[in-house]
Amino acid sequence: MKWRTGGWTLAEMLVVTAILGILFLVCSQILNSTLVASSLESQRNLGQCQLNAYASRIEHDLQRSCAAGLSWLPSAPGKLAILAIHPQQTGALVGPVTWEPRWICYSWSKDSGQLYLSQAPPDPSFPLVPPGVDRPAALGLTGLQQLAARPLRGKLLGGSVRQFTFALDPGPLTHLTLELEIRIPHRKASEILRIEHLNGLRNRS
Repeated sequence: MKWRTGGWTLAEMLVVTAILGILFLVCSQILNSTLVASSLESQRNLGQCQLNAYASRIEHDLQRSCAAGLSWLPSAPGKLAILAIHPQQTGALVGPVTWEPRWICYSWSKDSGQLYLSQAPPDPSFPLVPPGVDRPAALGLTGLQQLAARPLRGKLLGGSVRQFTFALDPGPLTHLTLELEIRIPHRKASEILRIEHLNGLRNRS
């Protein structure tokens, strides 16, 4: 049997090069798909953590209030959606329940998707008298409308919130819905994450 001692022919080199090129292309596509899937999953996990953080923050403040101290203004064209919460004083272990002379406000712009945390009265020019500290009080439609007419201010919680709705159901139960838009890597489309919480108020006063 004769063994060839010379190098590869041009045809053999071309065949080997083509096979190696195909293998490289297949491996690169598999690696790229894996990286995209991993990046998308990371974005989803991050977005879900953000939604949970927003909902937990709002629900913590809701548990400091009661049905009589909650006010909700749905979003309107060019206006903000506002959830105003009149909270109890914290730290008092004995004596009657007292209420803080302010409202905790969550303001959301449908146009920008920004969700802000602030308080009212926001400044001395706010024309409302703070509620009494001996009882819960709603901010009222007039106060909500005045806040909705102002620019967003306070602490920015999120910038890609697509939906923010609130309802007080019989019970009373608070019904909170949030949606967050996340960008999908290497794609022009986006993805919407949604969270919906139904919770009972501990405080019945």
